Amino acid sequence: KNSHAHPFAAMESAMHSAMAVWRQAAEAYVDFLKAPMFTVGGLPVPGVILLLIVMLCGNVLYQFLRKGETSKVDDSKTVEARQIVTKAEKDALAAKKRVKAGEEFRKVAKEVSTSPEGQLGGVLGTMKPGMKLLGEANALFDQVAYDPKTKVGEVVGPFESKFGWHLFLIEKRTGVDSVTDKKDQ
Repeated sequence: KNSHAHPFAAMESAMHSAMAVWRQAAEAYVDFLKAPMFTVGGLPVPGVILLLIVMLCGNVLYQFLRKGETSKVDDSKTVEARQIVTKAEKDALAAKKRVKAGEEFRKVAKEVSTSPEGQLGGVLGTMKPGMKLLGEANALFDQVAYDPKTKVGEVVGPFESKFGWHLFLIEKRTGVDSVTDKKDQ
């Protein structure tokens, strides 16, 4: 009989320990939700009710605060875009030069972009005017992306925001009058 432990025994043991910890945490959470948090008219109100009230109030407040914002989203216009963000303007200019010299935007984005989507080739996906996906840079993006003078398939920028220096590539655009609405492939 082989006296050596299975090579995955330590991993299996660690997984069982982790599962036990998760089980205890889940049980404690359930106990918290069941436990009376406060009383109303002398009746105990469990934590789950408090949690539901907080979630409902939060959702109502969120919808109220977004009321004006959602009306600003223009569904008739869309843009498929990519971006590169760098900390220094000189780095953005160097990246733009590389793309203009023929390197793929996505390759340069993966190598130099400091934004999270940089590792995905700078993909921003399909955007509509007024969407709040880029934080402070949203207004800047909308101004550039939906300007008929911005050519589809051309790198534009750099533009400065609190996140750094942005380069944008508009790959496809609808609902905006321009000479070219699709990047020539």
